[in-house]
Amino acid sequence: MTRVTLALVRPLVLAVDWIPLAVAAVVSLGLSVVAVVASDPSPESRVMNVTISIRVSAILLGAAAGFALVDRATRTVAATPVPRWLRQWTRTLLAVVAAGVGWFLVLIPIWVTFADGTALPLAALVLEAAVCVLTALMCASFAARRGSDRSAGVIGAAVFLLLGAGTLFLTGSLWPWPWIDDPVWPDVHRWWLAALPVPLVLLAIGNRDILRG
Repeated sequence: MTRVTLALVRPLVLAVDWIPLAVAAVVSLGLSVVAVVASDPSPESRVMNVTISIRVSAILLGAAAGFALVDRATRTVAATPVPRWLRQWTRTLLAVVAAGVGWFLVLIPIWVTFADGTALPLAALVLEAAVCVLTALMCASFAARRGSDRSAGVIGAAVFLLLGAGTLFLTGSLWPWPWIDDPVWPDVHRWWLAALPVPLVLLAIGNRDILRG
């Protein structure tokens, strides 16, 4: 199975539509630079601005990563010995790696700016980004079951963005986007950690083979 997966990597790298991810990475890097440049010298302002840029970047890269799960050759490769679930999980892994690289590029200007030792809870922000990217891929995996063109990627991204927008209406202890100095920060991120397996399980369902009767 490992040999088959490795053999799939090169053709899938060539087949994946990387344009949305590339655009999202460039936009995210731009937001990061703007957040660093536009902040006043106070640590509080810098932390707030870069936290916003990091979170927005995770959402943009997640939405764009979903396009990697759209297999435009679904109908022509359905009869090949390689099952759909293996192709889709290979695409998922490629998308996660690409989104991760894009997200860490966003951190470069932030690391340079925070070289003076200003604290930034990177582990918690990585957790948020992981949940965002996996949730976006989960939405795309179900959209890809229904369509095999770019519109499936658009639908997956739209559903994910609607879910994200819905979190903005949550209040109190349900608010998932606290500021770093908020006393509920540790409790909220325990919920983020608890939520991490959910998109993984649903992604496994979305990446299953499609039974045709």
